[in-house]
Amino acid sequence: MKYLVYDIGGTDIKYAVMDEHAEFIMKEKRPNRMRSKEDFMEMVDEIYREHGEGVGGIAFSLPGKIDNERGYAYTSGNLNYLNETAVAEMLEARFGIPVTIENDAKAAAWAEIWKGNLMTISDAVVMVIGTGLGGAIVLDRKVRRGARHSAGEFSFIYAGNPGDEGKAMNFSGYHAGVYGFIHPVAKAKGIPMEEVDGYRIFEWILEKDPVTLEIFRGYMNGLCAQICNLQVIYDPEVILIGGGISKQPVFIEMLRETLSVYHEKLAIHLDLPNLDVCRFHNDANLIGALYNFLMVKQKKEAARIEKPIGIS
Repeated sequence: MKYLVYDIGGTDIKYAVMDEHAEFIMKEKRPNRMRSKEDFMEMVDEIYREHGEGVGGIAFSLPGKIDNERGYAYTSGNLNYLNETAVAEMLEARFGIPVTIENDAKAAAWAEIWKGNLMTISDAVVMVIGTGLGGAIVLDRKVRRGARHSAGEFSFIYAGNPGDEGKAMNFSGYHAGVYGFIHPVAKAKGIPMEEVDGYRIFEWILEKDPVTLEIFRGYMNGLCAQICNLQVIYDPEVILIGGGISKQPVFIEMLRETLSVYHEKLAIHLDLPNLDVCRFHNDANLIGALYNFLMVKQKKEAARIEKPIGIS
């Protein structure tokens, strides 16, 4: 059986046709220019027309607070037009095949549990650094959802005093995703934001550009503060870093070095967090979305089999 899988990110839409073993039959991406629910449906339709023939289901990775079993998006991050939407039900009615949705960072964690660097780990934290910051908590090899499906939403951790509008800063707004260093580097260099991306930033880092290094080290310090907070709260075996940035060897090297220095300055005893990267980097959300589809499908089939005869 093959499946059509979508990973909707803030910058790009990735999509793939995969088999039940997470082998890619095809994989592509396109810029995310969606601004409405109509745009979303048009995008899904277009990709389905091109690649959906013969698929047995559709799986999504989305930002936001997601009930993966109901297929309901309470919130949807920068896809706010999908807030309070029964996404799976809406798309099943349109295509006539099963559809599931899962939070993007939770999908990344499932990928690592299924086939990645958490296959032998019981307790972990996953931090996915992209346009923003995604997070997931793994306990006993299962992703924890919380009472209201928001466990692991590290973006909303308190991260500073009130800003210009008198509102407290959260981690996402202050220091979380790649824009936490891209924007200040562009501003410091007087370069338009659209001309700077992560690849260029790391070119400057490798060239030891002083402006870039100073800003990036500040970003690293903020990230390490929250990593240490998570270590205190949960004491995981490992903290995995995912997202495209995790493919940069210099990133994890600098993060480990910064974390070691930060850790030494702490006035309390704290075990040094064990850092590693996600095995699947940018593919983790796609693989995890498929795994979520297979789990939800299996659970629903088991529930149908166990339902007593005569109960509708």
